Amino acid sequence: MSGFLTPEDFERIFTSHLKIETKSKSIESLFSLRSLNKINYTPYYQRNYVWDDHKATYFIESILLGTEIPPLVFFNNGSTTEVIDGRQRFETIKRFKEIYSP
Repeated sequence: MSGFLTPEDFERIFTSHLKIETKSKSIESLFSLRSLNKINYTPYYQRNYVWDDHKATYFIESILLGTEIPPLVFFNNGSTTEVIDGRQRFETIKRFKEIYSP
């Protein structure tokens, strides 16, 4: 027996220990103070924020025009929630709200 998992073993472990949920949330609810305090959008494995003003502005314009944007992907281990895909988009929205929200 080798030390490697078979594809069947991997699938069994993966599906029995991982719960996948799809939820739609408004930007308002996702970026409420209550939600923001629970989300780590800068986990160690994420690259730093790199979008320039042009790219960030284009993304915000897309949202304001109602264009469909790619989803943000989170991981919740019970005590913390981390952004695992979409850090650039998440931080762009966060920065915009910090500047333009009352």
